[in-house]
Amino acid sequence: MVVVHHLHHPLKQNLQKQSQLKQNPLINLLINPQNKSKRKRKLKLKRKSSPPPASGSGSSSTEAKPAEAKPAEAKPADKPADKPAEQKQEEKKTETKTEEKKEETKTEEKKSEEKKTEEKKEEAKKEEEKKEEAKKEEEKKKEEEKKKEEEKKKKQEVTNPTLLASDITTAETERGKFLASISLGLSKSSLAGDVSYSAGLMINSNLSSIIMTGGITKMGMTDDGQLDAIHSYGTAFAYLDGNYMNLLGYTWIKPTPKKGTFGYNVGVINLFLKNDAGGFDYNMATSAIAFWTKPYPYSKKLTISPQVFTMFSPISWNSVSGESTVNRHMGFLLGAAFDYKLSKRFGFAFNYKISGNTKPYSVFLSNFQIGSRMVL
Repeated sequence: MVVVHHLHHPLKQNLQKQSQLKQNPLINLLINPQNKSKRKRKLKLKRKSSPPPASGSGSSSTEAKPAEAKPAEAKPADKPADKPAEQKQEEKKTETKTEEKKEETKTEEKKSEEKKTEEKKEEAKKEEEKKEEAKKEEEKKKEEEKKKEEEKKKKQEVTNPTLLASDITTAETERGKFLASISLGLSKSSLAGDVSYSAGLMINSNLSSIIMTGGITKMGMTDDGQLDAIHSYGTAFAYLDGNYMNLLGYTWIKPTPKKGTFGYNVGVINLFLKNDAGGFDYNMATSAIAFWTKPYPYSKKLTISPQVFTMFSPISWNSVSGESTVNRHMGFLLGAAFDYKLSKRFGFAFNYKISGNTKPYSVFLSNFQIGSRMVL
């Protein structure tokens, strides 16, 4: 029992010391930090309610001892703690501003990218429109070309074909001597057939004469729309063995179904004859020709047409002598033409004529003509 009493004695002392320490307010604050906050609140309330104590009183010195724990208050420490909060707010503001700027830059970049994409789309649309326009223009050109080709085809179908004629004529110039001449002719008529154009070339075998001809033929119609007469206007330029000739003429042709075809031709012949001095003398002569022919179909392919021509040069004038002469003699051609159709487009022609003159002691001469007719 003595030992137990010895052991419990220090415990009692410790408990007494703890109770004494707890009665000290400073130690109580340190032991219980919860009482610290309560103490602070009480001190604040006391300061607000009671006036400050006088400096000369002795009781204030004793009571101010527990108030000497003012350095433990957080008022002076609150100011340095407030500064980092403001800095944080400013930093947050700057961060928000920078973020806003970044967002603005991003939005501007997005807008610029959208503009670029829109511009690219517009350029692509413009290029597509240009391509479409080019395609449309090409299609229009193709259509126009097709239309032109169709019009040409229609014109070719509607217009009358061109007639090509070629002949070889052999004429007896003297007894036992013959002279051949080659002639080529082109003729084309209008759609209605009332107007036709012709051109021709004739060359002798010895190149003694070269003749070029051209003419226009018009159909004279009656009030009933029937053919009345044919009017032909022509000209010719010729080289005749060193001399030159120009012929201007008018031909009137009257076709009739029963009496055949007859008419006349009147013209003026201008001659430039070579003289001994190396120059040319001008001579003028008139001509009148009357003719008649009628085709007689012998078969479906063969047609025979007798022909009669009379030629007369009534007046001539010489510039060197200054005299005019009157001719009372006439020349004539009698013969027939034979046309044989080998096909619808090609035909063979043969013509024979005998020529003579009413002048005494004139000689009869023979003329042969062989040719072809082709419809192009």
